[in-house]
Amino acid sequence: MTAIRTKATCILCILEDIYAAAESVGLDEVAKQKIMNDTMKMLTRERTREEVPSYYITEAHRILKRDSRREDPFEKERRLCNEVGLKVAERIDAEQKTILEDYERFRFLVKWAVSGNMIDIRTVGTGYNFGSNLYNQLFETFKEKLSIDDTETIFDLIKNPKKILYVLDNVGEIALDNLLIRELKRYGNFVTVAIRGSPMTSDATREDLVYIGADKIVDNIITTGADTLGFIFSEASEEFLQEIARVDLTIGKGQANFYSLSTHRASFVGDVVSLFRTKCNCISSLFGKNGKIGIATIIPTEKK
Repeated sequence: MTAIRTKATCILCILEDIYAAAESVGLDEVAKQKIMNDTMKMLTRERTREEVPSYYITEAHRILKRDSRREDPFEKERRLCNEVGLKVAERIDAEQKTILEDYERFRFLVKWAVSGNMIDIRTVGTGYNFGSNLYNQLFETFKEKLSIDDTETIFDLIKNPKKILYVLDNVGEIALDNLLIRELKRYGNFVTVAIRGSPMTSDATREDLVYIGADKIVDNIITTGADTLGFIFSEASEEFLQEIARVDLTIGKGQANFYSLSTHRASFVGDVVSLFRTKCNCISSLFGKNGKIGIATIIPTEKK
């Protein structure tokens, strides 16, 4: 897997997303124009860094937070995502208890975790006008085959007790991750979860973990850094960098986390797994596919 670089289409996506975000929080035309101008200036200034796309979308949303003077512009939407995510997780939990075969239950929970990656209030996900009729949307995705399905090999990795780092993604989605983490714990694995240090769009924080009860299941909680979209290596916390250098397995959720997992694969000592639903053809094409697809893959070590 090669390093992920920001393409011209990524820039268009960032501008579309930040405009939709500015509209959704009820800003007037002058404020929206300032946010768009500041975002374009940032993109022009920062493009020479050749960072992963999530670096630039993080900077754009930091501009939105700064210019709107709102530390958490999507507080209401984030809370709704968690509420709905818990309701969906209750239905999934009841169903998974009827699956007796270990691998089939594991794969069932992985598929739901991947489907849950749709819960993203940004334009590339469920959208800023988030609705409550989510189970049916997720179930339609769940019924699809995983386009990249390494679940059998991943299951072999988790069957014997290991130190696992689970890098979380979105609010709401984390309720489904919680079911998978509980399954990982059944095999004696020690599970550390990594979340954002403070709110960024729909990315989960410690407060969200406590809300869905994950703090009672996981063994340890760390932050990936500050208010980044996914984890950005140049801003990663010291505890996160230390953790990836000692765990046996890292599981990352979401496309933004996939950017960094893939680009910085050499920094991860153990095996690396990525679970997500692609949001664009740029990433689907890396796997020889088109459209939005479900992926449960092992990211290989770089060839020497």
